[in-house]
Amino acid sequence: QEQYDLMVQEAANKIIFSLENIPVEEGKNAVSITMEDNYDCCNCDKCTELANYYGTESGAVCIWMNSVGEIIEEWLTDPANADHYREDFKIWFFAYYNFEMAPAYYDTTTKQYKPIDDNVKLRDNISVYYAPIQCDFQRGFYDEEVAKYRENINKWDAVSDHIQHWHYFTNFNYALYFYDTFSYFTEDAFSYMAAHDAEMMFLQGITNQVDTAFQNLKFY
Repeated sequence: QEQYDLMVQEAANKIIFSLENIPVEEGKNAVSITMEDNYDCCNCDKCTELANYYGTESGAVCIWMNSVGEIIEEWLTDPANADHYREDFKIWFFAYYNFEMAPAYYDTTTKQYKPIDDNVKLRDNISVYYAPIQCDFQRGFYDEEVAKYRENINKWDAVSDHIQHWHYFTNFNYALYFYDTFSYFTEDAFSYMAAHDAEMMFLQGITNQVDTAFQNLKFY
């Protein structure tokens, strides 16, 4: 508990430092506290216990982000910090690699997706940045082979009211070849995400000197 509290306070201190030192201007109302670009994460007894309970390592992250978010909300609403107040301030984290799958389930009785419990239901000032890097974006959006990623959008929607999307125009295992994502990124995909609390979409591509005309059309 002592280590957990220290991690929460350290993250909150970093955010408060930014709030105090970055001018209050339109568009400067979000900060990211997130992971590195790898699969490494905590494997202490408590995190392992939570991962087993929630069925995903993102459960512990959601709990921790809520703790950080509570401190930041109290700080921003303190009249002493009125000069640093930002409307609709959000703290983002990556749902990526180990943290990709949401701590939620489908309730067959109510026919709705729900958080595993209330501890992982994210506060209003916490936003998920969903980045399903293992998804095969060459499939159609409704293909069975990628159904779990579509379902995961529903699950994160049950956990958070604010979802940003980071998807891929490039397969980074083979970054130089044409990655045919025309079947995935259609009006079906965009309308589905929009209907499930999507607030922003970033499609990560890469420009090579030998891009095909179709790849350039995707960028366009």
